[in-house]
Amino acid sequence: MLVANRQNGEKLCLADKWDRNVLAACRNTEPFFCPQCGEKVVLKLGSKRIWHFAHQQGSWCESQFERESEYHLAGKLAMYRWLINQGVNPVLEKFDPLCRQKPDIAFVRKDCRYAVEFQCSPISEEIFEKRTNNYKRNGCIPLWILGGKQIKRVGATLADLNSFQFLFLKRMNTGWFLPAFCPESNQFIFLNNTVPISSRRIISGFAVFTPKQLSLRDLLAPQAKKFPLFQKWRTELTKFKTKYAAFRGTRRDLFLQELYHNRLNIFCLPPEIGLPIPSNPLIETPPLIWQSYLFFDIFQYCKPGDIVPFHNVLSTFRTRIKQRQIKLRTIPLAEGESAVRAVHEYMLLLGQTGCLMMLNQTTFKVINVFQVPGSIPEQIELEDHFYKKYGSIIENAY
Repeated sequence: MLVANRQNGEKLCLADKWDRNVLAACRNTEPFFCPQCGEKVVLKLGSKRIWHFAHQQGSWCESQFERESEYHLAGKLAMYRWLINQGVNPVLEKFDPLCRQKPDIAFVRKDCRYAVEFQCSPISEEIFEKRTNNYKRNGCIPLWILGGKQIKRVGATLADLNSFQFLFLKRMNTGWFLPAFCPESNQFIFLNNTVPISSRRIISGFAVFTPKQLSLRDLLAPQAKKFPLFQKWRTELTKFKTKYAAFRGTRRDLFLQELYHNRLNIFCLPPEIGLPIPSNPLIETPPLIWQSYLFFDIFQYCKPGDIVPFHNVLSTFRTRIKQRQIKLRTIPLAEGESAVRAVHEYMLLLGQTGCLMMLNQTTFKVINVFQVPGSIPEQIELEDHFYKKYGSIIENAY
């Protein structure tokens, strides 16, 4: 940690400009104490590591259980100095008695309280959600920022995220957004317009800024340009089908068996199955899979003119969840969001692509049935025609 109490009750913040000899003299003449637990802490003034305070061995302080790495200390210090340059008065490691938490950095802007949590190592979903809700309940806006080295980028617009990293997603006016910071490169990394193609793989825009290039407003209300999605989506969807069919696993086998029982082939599905929709991150199950289940249960039996109540579609979706064939994803920062919205967005997109007509918000009419291709060449031809006709609609919907 970077802040400790002195014997006279004053706080000593190592982020301020200090001469090493002055700090060494202080260390030799007075003790320092943890602001949270009151225990004595040791001032470390090494030449290789960032100066910091450390609990003595055997401490039972809560803050001791999350030991800070050099990476975390450096990131916290860099963001603290960046916030000073933004004209706010940030405070490092101040314990909030209302929230009963100690954010890395706290500040106030336009009468709003903010808590910056720079998280470099995994914590459980329960802890993340508890901290987030504690802040919100007590009128504080949490700003979770992921350690930049956690992002596993696998292409110009591709990355792999694990369940911990998905927790940092939040929905903005411009789409799903994930902020990260890397103190080693001294760069903010923004993932914009993020859309999952599988349980881990995402297609996303990437923007990189130095602290001098980024304003606080850019972090609080990011503006992101949309990038051409559907062509990349098609490519990655084809790769997903190939990998899904090749690798074994209980859930995969059950899905492939159900395809077989329905006389279907993963490579010969209608092009309306596996579409990107705005709320896809709320469902951990890949879009191709959960949309296939809706086809199995509802759409393959429909004829032109049939009425499809939304509650019927939602009922079969929830049944698949109970049967553990569809898995939802918890995103604590997406307050008020629900997978129900994702299902409704899919129905609306089917309306925009000529399959359905929306009679009202809860009732749809079948216009054209899903066409199942009889061969891979036919599937490619159908998909080409579908995306040429509706590609811009799909992009604009996202």
